[in-house]
Amino acid sequence: NSDMEYVSDFPTFSRGKKHVIIIRNSSVVELSPTAFSQVEDLVILLLALNNIEDVERSMFPKPALNLTVLSMSNNTIRSLPVDIFTDMPALKEVKLDGNKIHTIEKDVFVPARNHLILVRLTGNDLNCDCRLKWIIEDDMRTKLLANCKYPQDLEGKEVSTLDYGDLWC
Repeated sequence: NSDMEYVSDFPTFSRGKKHVIIIRNSSVVELSPTAFSQVEDLVILLLALNNIEDVERSMFPKPALNLTVLSMSNNTIRSLPVDIFTDMPALKEVKLDGNKIHTIEKDVFVPARNHLILVRLTGNDLNCDCRLKWIIEDDMRTKLLANCKYPQDLEGKEVSTLDYGDLWC
């Protein structure tokens, strides 16, 4: 625990060793646009319980060949850039529960959907409307833990249990 509002660029660590970075419950609001990009052997990145608002693909190694777990739970993230999970071939778990995410764009998960095992999005401000129809049509349904916040009649409903009749615009 510390009061660190800004995370600047991490240095290049010794190559050939796997790295775990944990910045948890530290009041972080902002990450440098290239914060972790030089940590090529990053395996697990935990940025939970902060106040991070924005994330960009440039913050992570490219490619992130060894990154298996990315946890940004309990922050204030509202949306994900469409390229956030590109060039992350080992990514298995994404934890984004407890943020302010309103919708889940299909293209965000396309690059990683074949190797992802779990995507946690519970406790977000998820608006379950026609923009989520792709989840019903895609194999992401079995990997996704998320619940609706809006509309009111779907509040609390698991996204994996939705059908076409629930999702209108």
